[in-house]
Amino acid sequence: MAQLVLVTGQKGGVGKTTFALWLMGMLTKLRLLWSGIDTDLANQTFAALGGDNVEPISILEADGFFDPNAMNMLVDDLAAKAHTEETIIIDVAAGLLPAIFAQMRARQLFGSTCVIPTTIAYVLLNDDASVSTLTQLVDIADDIAGVSWLIVLNERDGRVAQYLDDSPAQAAMTQRNAEQLTIPALRDPAVLLALRNSQLNPIAFCADDSGQPWSLRGQLRTWLTRIEPSFHEHRHLLAAAIDEEGQPALAHAAAAPEMTAQPVPAARARTRRKIAV
Repeated sequence: MAQLVLVTGQKGGVGKTTFALWLMGMLTKLRLLWSGIDTDLANQTFAALGGDNVEPISILEADGFFDPNAMNMLVDDLAAKAHTEETIIIDVAAGLLPAIFAQMRARQLFGSTCVIPTTIAYVLLNDDASVSTLTQLVDIADDIAGVSWLIVLNERDGRVAQYLDDSPAQAAMTQRNAEQLTIPALRDPAVLLALRNSQLNPIAFCADDSGQPWSLRGQLRTWLTRIEPSFHEHRHLLAAAIDEEGQPALAHAAAAPEMTAQPVPAARARTRRKIAV
């Protein structure tokens, strides 16, 4: 059975793509099967760094309306992968989560139960607007068994006090058995900028033969190491179900690959489906 992870937040720039890239890196490192969909037309860093595993699908048209063909394409992809052993990561553009849920309900992927076990990974920053948007979304999946919440506390701008200090949003999430994962601050913005410009996934960027500056590789490697235990703590929400022997599905039967740099090619071998806007 597949596992769907919907990475969302209040607006662009809150760290959704950073979290999606971290999750991609962890799944790659552990040789777990995964694929991704990038719906963030304004960014699409996830698609750029995810290589052929990530498909860009632009759901919002230039005038701000939804493209129904693109939305159908996304849900078709999910329906086709429902019974695989993949973890499906969707970088959800700001404001799209209710529309995606509505379409999944219409296609009967959501109902009294989930066809695909789903985690809503909501990335919180240290600001009131981020907490307010979470409060507006808390009941979006209350009638669906199999949807879980993971609150991703992004400490880029400091401790997420508005959420942690007994806010109504925290109380609502506690009622829904939401789990919390903290992303420590990655203070040097040059690291993420270099990662984006390198067209390497996070694991490949840290490799000794990546050609990236030692200091930047070291900072990213340290950051990944610090939050790796969080993946294992919350793996039941972030990775596809284990097999009958209690082991996760592996991307390859061979030993785990070494951390070697694999840049994203300029031209893809396969044609990607993308809705022009």
